[in-house]
Amino acid sequence: MRVHSFAVALTSWLFTAAAPAGAQSTTFMVDGSQSTFALAVNAGGAVTGGYVDDLATNVIHGFVRDPLGVITKFDPPGATGGSYPAGISDQGAVTGYYYDAVGTHGFVRDAAGKFTVFDAPAGSSTLPAGINASGAVTGVYYDSLGVHGFVRDSQGAIASFEAGAPGYYSTFATSINADGSATGYYSDTDPKVIHGFIRDPLGVITTFDASPQSTQTFCESVNVSGEVTGFYYVASPAGSNLGFVRDAKGTVTSFDWSGSGYPTSFAYGINAGGMVTGSDFSPGAFVRDPRGNITSFQVPFAASVNAQAINASGAVTGYFLSGMGNSAFVARAPNTMDISRTSGNVANDVWLSAYTSGVRLAVVESWRGESASPYTQDQLSGDGTTTIGANGYGMKTGAYVLLNYFNQYPGSYQVNQAIKAVGTGKSALKFMVVVVEPCCGEFVAWKPSTGYSAAALIMDRGKHIQKAITGGTSGTNAPKWNDAGGQTTDGTVTWMDTGKSVMGQEGRVDQISAAVAQIQQSGLKAMIRTDRRSWKEITGDCGGGAFNNCSSLMSIPLWDTEPVAFVGADGLKHCGDGIAGLYSFAPYSGSGWQSRSGNQYDFGLMTGAVWCQGVALFGLTQVNFSYLDPALFH
Repeated sequence: MRVHSFAVALTSWLFTAAAPAGAQSTTFMVDGSQSTFALAVNAGGAVTGGYVDDLATNVIHGFVRDPLGVITKFDPPGATGGSYPAGISDQGAVTGYYYDAVGTHGFVRDAAGKFTVFDAPAGSSTLPAGINASGAVTGVYYDSLGVHGFVRDSQGAIASFEAGAPGYYSTFATSINADGSATGYYSDTDPKVIHGFIRDPLGVITTFDASPQSTQTFCESVNVSGEVTGFYYVASPAGSNLGFVRDAKGTVTSFDWSGSGYPTSFAYGINAGGMVTGSDFSPGAFVRDPRGNITSFQVPFAASVNAQAINASGAVTGYFLSGMGNSAFVARAPNTMDISRTSGNVANDVWLSAYTSGVRLAVVESWRGESASPYTQDQLSGDGTTTIGANGYGMKTGAYVLLNYFNQYPGSYQVNQAIKAVGTGKSALKFMVVVVEPCCGEFVAWKPSTGYSAAALIMDRGKHIQKAITGGTSGTNAPKWNDAGGQTTDGTVTWMDTGKSVMGQEGRVDQISAAVAQIQQSGLKAMIRTDRRSWKEITGDCGGGAFNNCSSLMSIPLWDTEPVAFVGADGLKHCGDGIAGLYSFAPYSGSGWQSRSGNQYDFGLMTGAVWCQGVALFGLTQVNFSYLDPALFH
């Protein structure tokens, strides 16, 4: 958060026409407000910022929004001219400044709502900008000499500092990380030339420019690793600026999320994993992952978006201008839409909403284990009349192959059937996903004294698939199974041998390898999608060590999924993998798999479901969001 954010907001973010768009986001306004600004978000998803209840007076008050959406308004005691929250710690403490009849003062409001006010030093105008997990605060104060930086430790001791040349007092501290390192910017002998700095916990200041071409470098946020993000201006073309990330060793990487010849990238927040967020005051904003991949997104009905901060799980907060004024948002920025469990065609407005939300990659189902999906071609390329499909909106696409492990269905055959189902969509198809999970009763063992309905499937001891032709209750002991296409009586259940036998572990690994080889032979890239439980069950944890190592499969990009229940920061059960957003993916422990190529999102609160599925988004009841390496689609 920059100390001048509210000034910018109040003078230039007034009413204009709205631009409708879709996003995986939550928008909100403080009850009774005419303008709401979200400025910071902590690891648990709590947001702080300010709101204006009367635009005629432009007096701003503070608020905290908890992860469940409950908003608490506040003003420090004695505030008569407004209060300006600037940062929130992971413990829920908020810092900022407020006005009274005397001047401007700093405050810390703890999670219980107790206020501590301070001046740095006494008699100055004090404007805190950030707070860390231990409660240390950084910011600036004004006196007769100019502007100075300060750090206030958790015990209340205040140290002031200057980053510029002696005698030139123009230091703006903007952010402080967990170990007490602060960042910001300053000007020296020429007030038009601005440099960045980072101040370590011992007070040692390192100054830098983001680029030799930089005329002004603004450092906005620093994470626990000492990585700094911000933006800088260059002389040519006039008025253009780029975002940057400076690592702890001092290496600076510049970027422009717009991709245009006239760069306008404002980077404002960086999280513990090195993910950066920002915007250019257009209808869009962006998230840049640690590898440099940039995902853009929009907020519904926003004419311009100001993404301010990003937490450890990838939740972005900020504010936006619409036809109703300024509103706040909390958003995710996926780049992949997985509709593999969606039956039927997908309407054009669904694809449009997904696209304007930043989704650029779509994955559909093409082979269901024993039959091809009849919807694949329409979902990819439309039905030729009313719908145009994912490809029609410029999305790059992939298709699932849900393998079965029956001896009667070679892996190459299953892939070829999947490609046939793609039909006219193949011209834009970039990859296929081999889904490694049980699909068709292969690993459902028979159980004694168990009720089975008609059409139930089980695998007998000989690894043959039996189908119940008469429902009932199985016997107390396993029967002698007929594995030659005949019937077996089992208690009150009658089973029929389906003629399908399940491969052994070595055969299952060969099945996956054959499917991958057929995909590659068809000129497409291959991925593997699985989860820990399915991978171990089907392959025997192939790749888990020297024994049964399958190096050829380990070289294939892995799309890891964990559709399970977990307890979120709000203390409630959610569906997903516990990683609510983009993240630096950790490898399987001991598996030898080098990295995960994607991950799923927090799909929302559980509602009694035994198995977590995707929630309803964009009008679809079965859609999952993910982040995949964009290189897989080129």
